[in-house]
Amino acid sequence: MNANKTKIELFRMIDAMPASMLEDLYNKLKENHKVVEEPIVEWQRQDIENGIKDLNEGRKMDFDDFISTL
Repeated sequence: MNANKTKIELFRMIDAMPASMLEDLYNKLKENHKVVEEPIVEWQRQDIENGIKDLNEGRKMDFDDFISTL
């Protein structure tokens, strides 16, 4: 399985978890993950700003609809 498919499958599994299990998973991952903060580059900042603008203007898509287009 490639990385993108793995991420999608993980998202689906996490999305189906009950809240209590989700919180436990989050805490375990947080404990075991060392965050290396790297500054974002200009194109990343611009993509984030464009995404926020799209959301604010009502341009959004349901996750399952998006996945079905891949």
